[in-house]
Amino acid sequence: MIINDELFILEDCCNELVTTLLSSETTANYQKKRLALNNSQTVKELQQAFQKHKNTFEEIERFSSFAPDYKAKKVAVFQAKRQLDLNETVAEFRVAETNLQELLDEVCLSVANTISKSVKVSAGNPFFETKEGTSCKGDCHHG
Repeated sequence: MIINDELFILEDCCNELVTTLLSSETTANYQKKRLALNNSQTVKELQQAFQKHKNTFEEIERFSSFAPDYKAKKVAVFQAKRQLDLNETVAEFRVAETNLQELLDEVCLSVANTISKSVKVSAGNPFFETKEGTSCKGDCHHG
């Protein structure tokens, strides 16, 4: 890579893009929901309960149905995970996280398409759709 004025211009443009993204409503909402998630005692308790059930199940998982209480411990993991996933704070955070990821995917796709429509863009969401409305079906995006 050659260091010249063009590189500094690109760096300035990247910094401007980052500043714009950081000041966006989507990012602000994500940060707000992340803070709520991290400060929620209920969420912490649900995470600890899930982790406890998961660890207990993983200890016997290799023995499959031959282990005592295999099915009950497996069900307990799923129930703890479901309780965590259905918590309002967790659900709101996941929505905000997905919205931010979609924004970042759109920005990456826009930059790539500016260069060439054939540039592949790996999106964080397998259901991400391009501007043409075609689903990527889990593959990289072609514009």
